[in-house]
Amino acid sequence: MPKLVFTQPEFAGQSCGLRDGIITIGRSRRNEIIIEENSVSSDHGDLLVHNQEVIVRERGSRNGIFVNGVRIQAQSGVTHGQTIRFGRVEVRLDLEPVPDENATDITAMHASRRLRGKGAAPAPAMPGFPARFLPQRPASADHAMSSLPLRPNDSSSPTTPPSTDHTANRKLPVVTATADACSWMV
Repeated sequence: MPKLVFTQPEFAGQSCGLRDGIITIGRSRRNEIIIEENSVSSDHGDLLVHNQEVIVRERGSRNGIFVNGVRIQAQSGVTHGQTIRFGRVEVRLDLEPVPDENATDITAMHASRRLRGKGAAPAPAMPGFPARFLPQRPASADHAMSSLPLRPNDSSSPTTPPSTDHTANRKLPVVTATADACSWMV
């Protein structure tokens, strides 16, 4: 099963298995893969998956989709180990090796056209979708307070103002791939 693996430290440990069919990606909750990061558009793009073939398709996002650093205009095939960037969020595509006896001449685009031609509904939702991805708070954020100015009336001792970060104690969900879907780890 193809898998997206987030490569940036703020998304460390997050990944998601991909089912066959069209998978929508963006910031909106209407998508199957939700990436909550400001550079990702509400409806950023699609992944067309058929067995081990993956195609990424642009849906008019502001910050674009890049495959191995090259911005795509409409769609592009993606192979094992290549990176896909949605806005500023980068993922790597991991594919499992396929024995030659399972090879087929049917491609993701061929299968998609065949389904659209028959007026078929999108593939059924896979357990674990929608999958939601959030950047994690950097570990160094706690040390940012050390450079704050001294208290106005006391020039000898530094002070730390009360925290206004209401997310400091919130557990952020982490999504990891399982054999058949994405699962939540809190």
